[in-house]
Amino acid sequence: MGLFNRRKVDGESGADATNNDITTSKTGISRLGGKRRPTDVPSSRSSTSGLGVFKIMRLVQFLMAILILGLVAYAVNVFSSTFLQSAYIPALVAAILTILATIPLALLPRLPGLFAHPLSAGLVDLFFTLFWLAIMAELAAYSDVAAPRDYTYYTGGLGQQTDGNAAYTIYSGAIHRLKTAWACGAAAAAFAGLEFVLFLVSALLPLRERPVGPVTGTDSAGVPTNYHGSAAHSGNEPPFEMQTRNAGHTPGPTTVNGFNSTGGQVLDGNSTNMVGTVNGNTSVPTPPAPPAPPAPPEQHKSMLEQLEEDLNLEVRNGAKHSVTMANGNSNGHNGVHSTSSDEDLTSRDSRPAYKRKMSTPLAPAFMVSAPGKVIVYGEHAVVHGKAAMAAAISLRSYMLVTTLSKSRRTITLRFRDIDLDHTWDIDSLPWDAFSHPDRKKRYYDVVTQLDPVLVDAMKPHISKVSPNISLHEQKIHQAAASSFLYLFLSLGNKASPATIYTLRSTIPIGAGLGSSASISVCIATSLLLQARALSGPHPDQMPEEAEKQIERINQWSFVGEMLIHGNPSGVDNTVASGGKAVLFKRADYAKPPLVLPLRNFPELPLLLVDTKQPKSTAAEVAKVARLKKTQPKIANHILDAIDNVTESAHALITSPDFDPKDPSALTQLGELVSINHGLLVSLGVSHPKLERLRQLVDTAGAGWTKLTGAGGGGCAFTLLKPDLPAVGEEMPVAETANSQSEILARLEKELEKEGFEKYETTLGGDGVGVLWPAVLDNGSDELGGEDIDSDKFEAVEGREGVEKLVGVTGGVHGVRLIPTLFGSNNNNWRREITAIMGKYSDDSNWDDIVPLPQDDGGPNPLAAIAYTDEYSEAMSYLRAVMAKNEMSERALSLTEDIIDMNAAHYTVWLYRSEILKALNSDLVKELDWLNETALSHQKNYQIWHHRQLVVDRLDSCKGEADFISQMFELDAKNYHVWSYRQWLVRRFELWDDGELEATEKLIEEDVRNNSAWNHRFFLVSGSQPKKIEDQAVVEREIKFAQDAIRKAPQNQSPWNYLRGIVTATKMPISSQLDFINEFATVDSENEDAVKSSHALDLLAEIYAAEKEQNDKAVKAYDLLASKYDPIRANYWAYLKDQLSQGQVAA
Repeated sequence: MGLFNRRKVDGESGADATNNDITTSKTGISRLGGKRRPTDVPSSRSSTSGLGVFKIMRLVQFLMAILILGLVAYAVNVFSSTFLQSAYIPALVAAILTILATIPLALLPRLPGLFAHPLSAGLVDLFFTLFWLAIMAELAAYSDVAAPRDYTYYTGGLGQQTDGNAAYTIYSGAIHRLKTAWACGAAAAAFAGLEFVLFLVSALLPLRERPVGPVTGTDSAGVPTNYHGSAAHSGNEPPFEMQTRNAGHTPGPTTVNGFNSTGGQVLDGNSTNMVGTVNGNTSVPTPPAPPAPPAPPEQHKSMLEQLEEDLNLEVRNGAKHSVTMANGNSNGHNGVHSTSSDEDLTSRDSRPAYKRKMSTPLAPAFMVSAPGKVIVYGEHAVVHGKAAMAAAISLRSYMLVTTLSKSRRTITLRFRDIDLDHTWDIDSLPWDAFSHPDRKKRYYDVVTQLDPVLVDAMKPHISKVSPNISLHEQKIHQAAASSFLYLFLSLGNKASPATIYTLRSTIPIGAGLGSSASISVCIATSLLLQARALSGPHPDQMPEEAEKQIERINQWSFVGEMLIHGNPSGVDNTVASGGKAVLFKRADYAKPPLVLPLRNFPELPLLLVDTKQPKSTAAEVAKVARLKKTQPKIANHILDAIDNVTESAHALITSPDFDPKDPSALTQLGELVSINHGLLVSLGVSHPKLERLRQLVDTAGAGWTKLTGAGGGGCAFTLLKPDLPAVGEEMPVAETANSQSEILARLEKELEKEGFEKYETTLGGDGVGVLWPAVLDNGSDELGGEDIDSDKFEAVEGREGVEKLVGVTGGVHGVRLIPTLFGSNNNNWRREITAIMGKYSDDSNWDDIVPLPQDDGGPNPLAAIAYTDEYSEAMSYLRAVMAKNEMSERALSLTEDIIDMNAAHYTVWLYRSEILKALNSDLVKELDWLNETALSHQKNYQIWHHRQLVVDRLDSCKGEADFISQMFELDAKNYHVWSYRQWLVRRFELWDDGELEATEKLIEEDVRNNSAWNHRFFLVSGSQPKKIEDQAVVEREIKFAQDAIRKAPQNQSPWNYLRGIVTATKMPISSQLDFINEFATVDSENEDAVKSSHALDLLAEIYAAEKEQNDKAVKAYDLLASKYDPIRANYWAYLKDQLSQGQVAA
C-alpha cells in the first residue's frame, strides 16, 4: 500500500485508474501526482469584458486618491491661510501633492479594454492633473480674496480671548473655512464623477475576439487530458515561490521534485507507484514527449509575444519555460497555460497583461514524510564485525512546512509529541559564523563531522529552548532543536522565508525503530526543497541524478543525526531516506562502516509483536560477550553462521532471478528468518515469551518469526506467508478467504490472551516522500482536497488520525495498533518505553507520575548499562519525582528501595537527605534504618556520609559508640568506620581518656590493627595540634609502643607509631638507640642479632645521619637487601648509593 494514494476519479480510464494518479519519472525520490479531470479539451471562445473586480478596485483607488488629496489640500489651505496669512502656499503644496499622486496612477498597468494603449491612459491622467491644478488655483484665489487680514489669535489657553472683537474674527474665520471645505468637496465630487463616467464608458466597449488554443497535457498512458490545478515544473526549475491559488479554486496535489503517492523511492522500477527507475521496468509506462503546441493564428502571435515580453520569459529552442501563475494554474509540458475548467479559460486567460510583473506569492504548505526501520538479519553478530540487514517499515514521521507572510521574520519548530514549541528570530541567528568562507557549507558538500565553532555559535540560541522544564526533557528538546537549527543555518540564508515546521511521528521513540533518523530525514528534505537543492520531476531524469538526490538527503540527515547521537552508524538515516533496506557491516571500528543500499528489497507483509517483556540491550550484549569469552570456538561458529544467513539473504535479494512475487523466493527469505532466530537462541538471547510467540505463530502456520533487536524480551516480527491476506486486503475466493482469514484471526486472539501487543505493517517500504500541496486525505475527495494547516495537523490524535489526515492507509481491522506519542496516549507510551512492568507501574499511588527512562544514547546505545528491571523502573520514577522536586513520604520510600538495590548511588542519598530535612522526619528512626543498611553495606562511602549528616542534625552521638563496636565485631579494620569515628571525635570533642582506652583495648585484641594505631596517634596528636608537649604523655606513648614491639618485633605498626611520637616531639630518632639495639645490631656476627627488619631500618637511618657511622649504615642496607627485606632490595641499593654520594649525610 503506498504512502499517499487516492481514489479513482470519475472519467478516468480503467487502465489509468489502476495506476492511480501516477505518471512516470526517473526521479529517485517518490513523487505525488496531481488529480485529473475528464479528458475534455476546451474550445475557442470569444468574450466581452464586464465591469470586473479589478476595474472596481481601480475605481476605488482613484476615488480614494482624489478624496485624500482634497482633504490634504483643505488642511494645508486652512493652516496656511490662518497662520501664514498666505494663499499661494496651499496652491503650491496642492500642486506638488497632485503631481506626486498622479504619476503613480499613470504608471499603473492598464486593465484590459480600458484604453487602447498605455500612452492614452497617461494623457488622460495628465489632463486630470491639469484639471485638478486649475481647481486648486481657483480655490486659492477665492481664499486670498475672502480671508480676513486682521485675525485675533488665541493668547492663553484653549477658549481664551484677548479682546471683544475676537469672537467675530473667529466666527468669520470659521465661515471662511467652511466655504473652502464646500469648494474642495464639490471639486472632488466633480472629479470623481468624471473618472467614473470614463470607466463606465470604457468598460462597456466591446473587445475584439481572441482565439484560445487548446490547453492539453498527457496522462501516464499518453492520453491528452486537462489537468486540474497540477503543476509539473520542467527541468530543475524551483517549485517554491511560484504557486498560489485563486479564490474558490482548490487544486489537487501537485507533482513536485519527483515525490509520489508512496512517499518513497524505488530505483529498480518494480513498483506500481510513480518512482525513479534504474532499469526502466516500472509498471507505469513512461509518457511520450509532449506534442508541440499548435501554431497560433497571426493575430494571436503578436499578443503571445507581448505577453512573453511583459512576463520576462525567455524562448529557448522554441519552447517556453513552465511558469506557475498567481492564480494557481501552471504550464504543462507543452508550455501552454493550463486551467481547471472552460469557465476559467474565458474569465482569466482572455485578459492580456501589459507590463504586468509576476508577484512572488507564498508557497503553499507541503508535507514531508520518512519511515522507521527494523533489523531483519544479523543482530548481535553485527556487534562483532559481521553483516546485518535493516529495512524500512510503514510507520513514519511527518513534517508540515507552512510558509508565512513576507512581513514575518521568524521560524518555528513544533513537535507536539514531545511538547516542543520554539520560535527563533531569523535576523538574530548566527549567520556570520555559518556564512564565513572557511566554514560555509553548500548543499552539495559532504559533511562528515560537525564544526565545533558552528556548534558553539548555536549554543546561545539553543539554550533558550524549553528553559522551564526538567533537565531530562530539556535535553531531548534541545537535541531536536540543535539538529534542526544546524541544518537550517547550513542550508538556508538570512533571506530565508518565515516558516512553521510542524512535526508528528507515528514511530515509537526509544523502541529501536529509527525514530530520530526519520525525523532528521524530514528536516533535511524540507530544508533542501526550500533551498531549491532538489530538481523538479521530469521524464528524462537519469537514474544517476535520482540517486544523487537521495544521497544528498541522506548526507544532510546524517548531519542531523550527529547533532542528536554524536556518532551514529548511518544505517537508520540511509533506510529512512532511500527506503527499502541496507546491508551494514563494521569490521573495524576505527574506520567508517560499510552501508550498502538494497533498492530492490521487496515489500513484504509483516506482523510486529511486542511481548511486553522488559529487556536490557546491554545485558544481552554482555551475555554474548561472556559466551564468546568462555566458549570462543562455539560462539564464533554461531556468529559466523548468523553472518552467513545475512549474506545469503543479500545474495538472494540481489540475484537477477529473484522475483518477490514468487512464493518460493519469499519462503527462502522466511526460512532464513527462522534460522537466524534459532542461532540467536543458541547464543542465549531469547526469552520464554519470545519462544511462546514463535510457537503460536508456527502452530497457526502464519509465517516465520524472529526476535528483533537485542532480544531477552521486547519485540519480534513475523514474516507472513504469501498465501495469507495482506494489509487491508480481502480474498476473492470465499473458501480461501475464510480459511486464511481464520488463521490470522485465531492467531490474533491467542496473542491477545498472552498479553502481547501487535500491529501489522509493511517491510521494505518506500523512503522519503512529499505531499504537495498538503491537502486533506491526499486530495482524494471531489474538490481536490482541503488544505492541511498546522492547527489541523497538531489537533489530530494518534497514528490513525495522522494517516487519515494525509490519506495514508495502514493496519488491519481487528489488529490493535502500537501505542503512539499522541495526545492522551503520551504518558502511557512514556511508561512503556521505560520497558518495565513492576512494582511502581502497577501501584495506583504512582499513577500521577510519568517515569523518565534512562538515556543511554538513543535507541541503539553503544554500551548501555545492564541495570536490572526493578532498578530501571525505580530509577525512572525517581527521575520523575526529582524533576518535580517532590518532597514526600512516597519519594522517601522510593529512595529506600533504590538504596537497597544500589547503596552506592550518590544522587539518591543526597535527595533522601533533602527529603528528610524538608519533611522534618524522625532522625532517630533514620539512624535505626541506617544501622540495618550499614550491616549489609559495610564499606560504602555514601552510607557513612549520610550518617554524618543525620548525626550532625541530631547534634548528639548517643548510641554511636555501641553501633561502632558492633561494626568492629564484623571488621575491626574497616576504614569507613574509623573515618567516621574520627569525625565523631572532632564533631563532639571526644578527646578524653575513654576514647584512648577504647583504642588501647582494640590494639590489645590485635596488635597488628594498624587502623587502631592510626586512631591512637590521631587522639594523642589531635588533642595537642602543634606538638606533644606533655612529657608524661610522651613517655607513656613511647612505653606503650615499646611494649607492643616487644610482643611482636616484626609488626610494623608500633614501630611506625614510635617513629611518629619521636618526630612529633622533635626528638632525634637516635634517642631510641638503646631500645632499637635490643632488636638489631650491625656489629655482631650472630644471626640472632637482628630480630626485626624495622629496627635494622631505623639503625641505618641513625648511622646514615652521622658521617663517621656511614659504614655501619652501608652494612645495614646490605643486610636488608640480601637477607631481611630482599623484596625492597632496589630501594636499599638506592639509599646506599645516595649515602655514597654524601646526600643522605648532608
